[in-house]
Amino acid sequence: MKNSRERITIARTNLVIDHPFYGVLALQLHVVEDTTGEVQTMATDGESLFYNSAFVQSLSQPEIMGCVAHEVMHCAMGHQWRREGRDHEKWNHACDYAINPIVLGSANAQSGFSLKLPAGVLYDKQYEGQSAEWIYAHLRETAGKSGSGKPGANGKGKGKPSCGCDGIRDAKDGAPSAQEWRVLANEAANAARQAGKLPGALSGFVEQLNEAKIDWRAALRRFVQEYVLHSDYTWKRSAARYISTGNYLPSAFSEQTPPIGVAFDTSGSISDGELTAFVAELQSIIDEVKPEVVYSIQCDAKVTAEHVEYYPEDLLGKVAIHGRGGTRFEPVFDYIEERGLRPACLVYLTDLEGSFPQVEPDYPVIWVSVNKGTAPFGETIHLNDGGGA
Repeated sequence: MKNSRERITIARTNLVIDHPFYGVLALQLHVVEDTTGEVQTMATDGESLFYNSAFVQSLSQPEIMGCVAHEVMHCAMGHQWRREGRDHEKWNHACDYAINPIVLGSANAQSGFSLKLPAGVLYDKQYEGQSAEWIYAHLRETAGKSGSGKPGANGKGKGKPSCGCDGIRDAKDGAPSAQEWRVLANEAANAARQAGKLPGALSGFVEQLNEAKIDWRAALRRFVQEYVLHSDYTWKRSAARYISTGNYLPSAFSEQTPPIGVAFDTSGSISDGELTAFVAELQSIIDEVKPEVVYSIQCDAKVTAEHVEYYPEDLLGKVAIHGRGGTRFEPVFDYIEERGLRPACLVYLTDLEGSFPQVEPDYPVIWVSVNKGTAPFGETIHLNDGGGA
C-alpha cells in the first residue's frame, strides 16, 4: 500500500486532471506531515497542507481528493485571515459548514475521477450559500446539539473526524495573503472554465468572490473591537451617574469594556432578514468584547421608545421593532446627549435616507446601511456587501 504522502500526491494529480480548480490551488500548498499530534485530519495555514498520516490511510482515494479540495477552499475563501479574534474551534466549524456544500456540489458533477467527503463532515442545508461569519453567529442556536454531521458535545460530528475541524491555522508570516489567494482562485477558475470543468457550485462561489468588496461583518467586528477594546478613561466622557451631584469625574466604566450604543432605523426599510443577520452578528461581537452595557435605541422620525439596556449576560434576541414612520437621525444623537449615556461607539442600522445632525458627535459612529451611499460623518459599511463565501 502506498504511504500517505504518495496518496496525497496522487489525489492532487487527479484533481488537476478532472477538478482543475481544486487541483491548481492544491499545487500552491506544501504538503507536510504532522508529527506533533496536533492535527487529527488535515489543516492549512495558507502556505502548507498538514496531514495526519493515520487519517489519510483511513480514507479512500476519492475521500482524500475531497479533503484536499476542502482545505484549499479555506485558502480561496480567506478563512485564515477572517477569524478576527473569534473562537478558533467554533470558527473552524463555521468555515466547514460554508465550504462543504460547495465541495459536495463539485462531487456531484460528472467526472472521470470521483471526489467525495468522508462520512461525518459538518453539513447543514440551512447554511448553504451563507458566509462563515453569518454561520458563526448562528451556531449559538445549535451549539451542543449532536447528530450526523453536526457538532456534538465534543464539537465534532459522528463517524470519522470532520475534515478540516482541527484546523484552519492562522496564516503564517510570509504565506500568500488573502488577496493573493483570491487572485489564485480566479486563475484556477479560468483554467477550469477553459477545460469545461467548472461546476455550477464553484462558478457561483467565484462570482461571489469577485462581488464581495468588503465583508460587512468583518468591518463591523473590527470597528467595535477597535473602539471598545482600545478605549480608555477620559475626562471628555464624564460619568453620567455623578452629573446630578455636580461632580465632574472621568467615566467609571472598565478600561477594556465600556458601553456601546446600537441604534435601529425603524422607518420600515429594514427587512426582517437584514435585521436578523445584523442582530446575530452584533450578538457574537458583544459576546467577545463584553461591553459593560449595550444601549439599544429605536428611531424613525423620533425615538420610538425608551432605550433598552443589555448587559453581558443578556441576549439581544429578536428585536421587536416599533415605529415604521419617517426617517430622521438627529433624535438618536440628541437622546444620547440628553441622557448622558456616553457610549464608546455607536452602531446605527439604517437605509441612510433621512436627515443627519449638523454637528458630528464626540464618539465614533459606524453606519451599517442596507442601501448604497455614504453618511456625512463616521464610517459607512453596506449590509449586503460580502455576504457570500
